[in-house]
Amino acid sequence: MKSFINIITALILLAPLTMRAQKSETVSRDSIMRVVRAAESGDASAMNILGGWYYTGRNLMQDYKTAAKLWATAAEKGNVQAIGNLGMCYQTGNGVNAPDTTRAIGLYERSVRKGNKALFEAILGRADSGSIFDSSLIGHFYAQGIGCHKDYTAAARYLTPGAEKGSIDAIRELALTLLNDKRPREAAKWFKRGALRDDRTCLYYYGDLLTSGKGVKADPALGFIYMLKAAEAGMPAAQLAIARDYRDGTGTTKSEQKADMWYRRAADAGNNRARWEYARILIGKNDIARAAWYLQTLVADNNSYSPQIKAMFTPGDSTSVLDTRFGSFMLGVKALHTKDYAVAIKMFKTVKKARLTIGEVMEYYTLAQPGYAKHNYKKAVKELSRLAETDALAAYLLGRMYETGAEATGTDADKALQYLASPLCGDCGLALCALGDMYYEGRLVTADRTKAAEYYSRALSLNVMTATAADRYADMLRKSDPTMAHELQTRHFPASIDALCKLIK
Repeated sequence: MKSFINIITALILLAPLTMRAQKSETVSRDSIMRVVRAAESGDASAMNILGGWYYTGRNLMQDYKTAAKLWATAAEKGNVQAIGNLGMCYQTGNGVNAPDTTRAIGLYERSVRKGNKALFEAILGRADSGSIFDSSLIGHFYAQGIGCHKDYTAAARYLTPGAEKGSIDAIRELALTLLNDKRPREAAKWFKRGALRDDRTCLYYYGDLLTSGKGVKADPALGFIYMLKAAEAGMPAAQLAIARDYRDGTGTTKSEQKADMWYRRAADAGNNRARWEYARILIGKNDIARAAWYLQTLVADNNSYSPQIKAMFTPGDSTSVLDTRFGSFMLGVKALHTKDYAVAIKMFKTVKKARLTIGEVMEYYTLAQPGYAKHNYKKAVKELSRLAETDALAAYLLGRMYETGAEATGTDADKALQYLASPLCGDCGLALCALGDMYYEGRLVTADRTKAAEYYSRALSLNVMTATAADRYADMLRKSDPTMAHELQTRHFPASIDALCKLIK
């Protein structure tokens, strides 16, 4: 590929008439070359200037694609002007494959957030001149405090023209702005308009206003219908609201089964409040493994629920679960991780006495640990094999023992596959991840990335993945499905239960 210098030199020598005629806009050849050399050496500011010359046709032959490439490179280096200029390319479609308003807005927002005051003022000027696009954008900036102080009144004023023209994005943001500005009656009008166009955010908020009677006459039954549509459209906040409505009988008939289903959907979609509430519900039902998983995902997200989780294992706290089967189980898990095997056995036996299979499974798994003074591999494998006929956790643990070559089993690919790929483990995300890892690495089996991807995909559909599996699957999807790959990289999957155990004193 020719260097920038060679390309620019050719343009200057062969096409001198492409430069603007006005003297005030003409830059000397030496000045052009200095900018070109600086750009080629990696100077982002020079790249931005050079991109501007290409885009406008000033000093050089107009070339939108080269301008966009230069601005993209400078944007990656953090040049705020280039970020905004790249946004212009996506808004107009010049130099890129096709116009992309969403991407343009994201770039404009990023540029302004990084301090591009000139861009903010330019957008504001065009908004004041009647540009609907810029009016909606500056309204968004005022609503979010991007490049300015939050000003809901100004935001509403600028968002209104776009909303009146029927822009669903403007309708949604105007309604939210009015609600934040404590103007629920006006907000309800716009939320209803958006809800009638099936915008899930508007469906949710209009349903919530109907349920609470804010800004409109209270009608919980109608509110439930609107929020249910938002939940079915995949909005986690709406799914949580519907779960609570089924739990409490608000606007609908009480249904524990339906409440459980919606709690799980919201929790699996990443709603941390749903994870917390659902974990507490599962603890009450002695659904120990799932409760531990959701608490573990909360800790993995490094969010504000750690104090509440710690309180659950604090003697005397009103939320303590230490006297429950779940409390005994978690104390046993902590003891297992700290290699206090005698305590682990004691705790798991307590759970076992309550006729919960998970206690028995964990008791025999602890019995297989080489550091336990009373370890008995033969008995542990025998009992886990019996339990694995009907229990997924037992099948998973035994499969892992054969996979990793525990002293009780030795490495055995056939046995590992027998248990990990058994029908019982078909809904066990951890087993599917383990199988994916085996085929990804070619460990005990012939390496097969296609099979690995199939197992990872099934685990993801269950919203149960290890951090390692998520990273590997994201890498495999990078070319075929970059959007999903990015989502996997930005989600927090719990690497192990250690972080949760650290909160237990």
